[in-house]
Parts: sequence; C-alpha cells; structure tokens
Amino acid sequence: MRYHLLDALRGFALVNMIAYHTLWDVVQTVPQTIPQNSAGALTPALLFTPAIHTWQQAIGFTFIFLAGFCFPLGRYPLRRGVELIALGEVISLVTFLAIADEPVRFGVLTLIGFGMLLLALVHAWTRTLHPAWMALLGVLSLAAFVVFHDVQSGGAQSWLYANSFTALLGFPPAGFVSSDYYPLVPHVFVMLAGLCAYRCSSSFLPIFSHHAPTPLGRGLEWMGRHSLAIYLGHQVVIYAVVVGFVYMLSI
Repeated sequence: MRYHLLDALRGFALVNMIAYHTLWDVVQTVPQTIPQNSAGALTPALLFTPAIHTWQQAIGFTFIFLAGFCFPLGRYPLRRGVELIALGEVISLVTFLAIADEPVRFGVLTLIGFGMLLLALVHAWTRTLHPAWMALLGVLSLAAFVVFHDVQSGGAQSWLYANSFTALLGFPPAGFVSSDYYPLVPHVFVMLAGLCAYRCSSSFLPIFSHHAPTPLGRGLEWMGRHSLAIYLGHQVVIYAVVVGFVYMLSI
C-alpha cells in the first residue's frame, strides 16, 4: 500500500529545502557580482539569523523523522542504507571538486543511510514492544536529540573529537568543515523517534493512504515519490538559474 499523504509531507519538505537552497545560492552569489551597498541584507550572516536557521533545522528534522517513520514500509533496508551512504560519498566527492572550501561531509543522505543500518538492528525488537513503551521510547529519543543537539561544538580538545570517524558520530575534530553536516549524534535519535511514531500509529495509518484532495497536494505527492532524484539534482538546477540570472543583470 502506498501512503500518499506521507509522500505529500515529504514533498512539502522538498519545496522548503529547494527554497532554502535557492536563498543560500543567492546569498553566496549575488554579493560577489554587484556592489556591496546594492546587495542590501544579502550577506552570509542572513543564513544564520534565528528565523532562517530555525527554518533550515526544521527542514532537516522533517526529512529525518519521515525517514524513521517510513523505515518499516521499505524493503531491503540494509541495501537501501548502503546505497544512500554511497550516494552521500558521491556528493562529498563532487563538492570537494566544486567547492573545496565548503564541501559536504556527512550530509543528510549519509546520515539516513547509516541510520537505516542502525534501525535495522533494533527493528525486530521494537515490534515486540507495547505501543505505550514505544511512545515512551519516542519521547526519550526526542529528549536525547535536544540534550545532544550541540554536542558537535562541545570541545575539540577532548579525545572524542579526533578524526573523520568521530566526526561521523558527532564529534568533529578542530578544523572540520562541512556545508551540510548531519552526524549520527544527535540526529539518529530523530530517526528512532520516527520509527516509534510509526509503531504507535497503526490505527491511523489508513488515513495516510488517501490522496491529497487538491492539485497542489497531488504535485507534492509526486515530488515526495521522487524525492531522492529531486534531492540529487536540484542544486545543479538552482545554481545554474541563479548564476544565469546574475549574469543577465550584469550585462
């Protein structure tokens, strides 16, 4: 059975992601091509204002939570996890070549890939738990996400903050740089919370099988069904459009 409303939610998150990355490309491109006093507020600091930062974090949270929620619905989770890790490494290689100063290291695809491997270890166990215990586990998982949210900035002098492996776990060494950093700690707790939410919602799942009632909703469903392809290709398209637009303004 296809859960169309879950596709629509994923599609809505994609729309927000595309909007955020468009803003990111504009901020990184426009001030370099026009006089600074004409750029207005289009400076890198804009991306770190509380509102924009919260928006970006909410987008990532939605994708990761849905990945955990949908984990029991997928087939071959181990193979799928390995595929996502491999795609994450491809993105890292491409960004190292294209933007060496701000490559993507341990981005959201890598996180979800490793998260699927970890959820596969506990999946069978969670099926034996009563929904009340799953609800408690979900609450504890979200609490752990909050508690460990800033662990990656906890102190590069500690032995935990040693190398690329500890960076994957959530403890990056001094000098570590990534423009899209989603380590296992704390984000794997969000995936676990999503899995717990699925286990607690068995009586509500048929609701998600209904199609969205509007053309806009159907469009979001389509995007959600093709989320991986859109994720892999959207930045190339956005960057080309932004650079083309800036070039037209400059001639």
